[in-house]
Order: sequence, then structure tokens, then C-alpha cells
Amino acid sequence: MIRDNQREIIQLQGYQRSVITDSLYKFNDRYFAVMATAYELQYLGKNFYSKTIEAVTIVKNIGLEFKYEILVPVKDSIYEHFIPNALELLQTIHIEKGY
Repeated sequence: MIRDNQREIIQLQGYQRSVITDSLYKFNDRYFAVMATAYELQYLGKNFYSKTIEAVTIVKNIGLEFKYEILVPVKDSIYEHFIPNALELLQTIHIEKGY
């Protein structure tokens, strides 16, 4: 789902933030603008690793935002699988057409 050609590095507040994906996804007949990032930072001499995924959609001219974030001291399997798991969670969102 995430392609290497979508990766780029940008500077943000003194640390490197990698853009993992910045794309449109279609979940349950609704389009979402999705951006996922990862970065590493130091705090009190220790390294921490973070991944964030944000999704936005419009319902009746109102923007709905969803955000998942993880911050860990070690890169474990939960950290490595965070973005695919968050995308699976986004697929479970159902917004019904109201009156």
C-alpha cells in the first residue's frame, strides 16, 4: 500500500520527518485524504520514535479528521506495523447518509 516513490524527507522543528504516504484512499465509498509521517527525536538524552497517520473527509460540508499516533522508545513490531494497522482501522469507519 505504501510505495517507496512516495517517500520524502522534510525538516520540521529541528528533526527529520519522513512522509510515508500522502494520498487519497477510498474506504466504504468515501474518499479520505491520508498523510502518514514518521520521525525520531531525542528527549533527555534518549531516542524516541513516532509515527502519525491523519485522515480527513468531508460530510455535508463539514470536515471530519481522524488521527492515530504512536510514540515509543524502541522500534518494535507494533511500531513497524503501526501504519498498515491504522489504515485497517480507517477502513472500519462507516458514515451513513443522513437526511
